[in-house]
Amino acid sequence: MKLEDMGDWAGAAVALIGAAFVWTQVVVQRGQHRLQEAETHRQQATAWAALSSDWEVAQLVAAGPTAARWFGASPEKSREYLAAIEEFRAARVRFLDLLELDSVTDSDWDEYEEGVAQATSGLSLYHRSVRRIVTHLAQVSGLVMRSRLSTQVAYDAFGIELLRVRHHLPNLMREGYAIRSSCPGPINTELALWREIPAEEVAKRIGWGNFLEVGRVTAERIAVFIDLLTAYAIELGEIGLDLRDHEALPPGSELASGDRLAVAWSAGRRVSLIRAIRVVSALDRAGRKARRSNAYYYPEWLKGTAIRLGASTTWALPSNGFIRAPWDRIVRPVNIIRAAWRSRRVADVRHLDSPYEYRAAQLDE
Repeated sequence: MKLEDMGDWAGAAVALIGAAFVWTQVVVQRGQHRLQEAETHRQQATAWAALSSDWEVAQLVAAGPTAARWFGASPEKSREYLAAIEEFRAARVRFLDLLELDSVTDSDWDEYEEGVAQATSGLSLYHRSVRRIVTHLAQVSGLVMRSRLSTQVAYDAFGIELLRVRHHLPNLMREGYAIRSSCPGPINTELALWREIPAEEVAKRIGWGNFLEVGRVTAERIAVFIDLLTAYAIELGEIGLDLRDHEALPPGSELASGDRLAVAWSAGRRVSLIRAIRVVSALDRAGRKARRSNAYYYPEWLKGTAIRLGASTTWALPSNGFIRAPWDRIVRPVNIIRAAWRSRRVADVRHLDSPYEYRAAQLDE
């Protein structure tokens, strides 16, 4: 064998050894990544399991006793919770009773303040449980937003259990109406509403976010985290169409709304520009996919055109998939830009409807 041939063979051998070494490193790193991911999942699942009793109470507070029965809340705990809310309402509404009196002494006001303090202490058990849940969600959402924890691992740890009450979870972070107002008028209007509505509705308006001092940044981060879990569930097919009328949007379609994307941009931008783009893109993609899954979903422009032409808007649209899917991909960069623009004036996710808005919504129903 010539010397040149031996050199070629030696070079090829070195190249093969180098390639084998690189491949071995890739395999080892993948194995380490899987082990690290499995350990992270174990930690998150263990931490969430330790909060099971607090989660049961948080579901009761967020969804109310009636809805919480669907999630496994016991009737006894529901009655105890409503009793505590009734006591808190009676203590707060007494403020209006004192205003209606011709004369009020200092002892009357002292008695009122003592009653409010006692009624508030009666809610301390629920405060503690809700605080633990909100604190845990804030920590996990921070890890997800900073890409320290993948959405897949968080979803596997929390499961579909968290998404079942996703529409009610914002109630844990709501601010009470006119809580920062120095004018007594709005507060009196709110207390007057408390006199009329059931205790279960009062429970959703007492302002748990004020008790827990949930900041706007924290509330937005948790809201986006829940949306990311919803988007991942849509991709897996675990959230799909329900039996509903033709006018209703499919579950998950709300992710593509302008305000939701604006909040997502605001939360992601606090981490980085790239993270904001990725989060908004993921939510927009999932929301539009959910809309396309309903063959009876009419875009607003198409619905308006059909109405003007006198056509029915209850016909199925088989073109929803193969026509709207490419269009949704084309307009995604535009939606990202819109989300960035709207994020400057998006409403606070802790916002609570005014008594007038609440009454109007009840009349619409």
